[in-house]
Amino acid sequence: MEGKAKLGWLCLDLFAGVQYIDRPPTPSSFVLPTLIPPPTMATPQFRQDLPPAGGFETVKYKRNLPLRGPGALVILGGVTAICAFGFYRVGLGNVERRSAGTGAGHRKTFRGSGRIRHLFLRVSSDRPQLTRNSTSRELRREQMWARIHLVPLLMAEGDREAYAASQRAAAVEADIMKNVKNWGPDSSYHNPRYRSM
Repeated sequence: MEGKAKLGWLCLDLFAGVQYIDRPPTPSSFVLPTLIPPPTMATPQFRQDLPPAGGFETVKYKRNLPLRGPGALVILGGVTAICAFGFYRVGLGNVERRSAGTGAGHRKTFRGSGRIRHLFLRVSSDRPQLTRNSTSRELRREQMWARIHLVPLLMAEGDREAYAASQRAAAVEADIMKNVKNWGPDSSYHNPRYRSM
């Protein structure tokens, strides 16, 4: 019974946070416990919150973006300059090619037939050759006008050859169909004589 009473007092005192100097009292000899005050923490010194020496840094509120390269006008100007230089070089190349492009190696002939073609070749070969330093524009102009004036002659020559070929075909057809009664040359139902060719 006495042990149970000691245990009860001890549990009650521990629950209340009371510490004893001596051992816990018994019910027969009850003494008020002597309390020990709880330990206190050290008080920090008071410090006023002030700005640092020299003040705070400036607030960065402006846009701070990296450089994006040259502007649109600079790019447009560069492209225009490059194109102008390229066209200038092309013009120089054309002038050089025209001045160096004279001679028999650069002469073109017609695909005409027979006598007209040989006449054109003979006339073009009788021309005096231009020197390298002289311009070939006059020679090109002369060749162009010669071809323009020769076009009707070449067309007439082509018509003459087409008429001769049709006459030969009619003669061959008449020879093949000579044993057929009531058959004349070019009398087939699909005869293209009166149709555009």
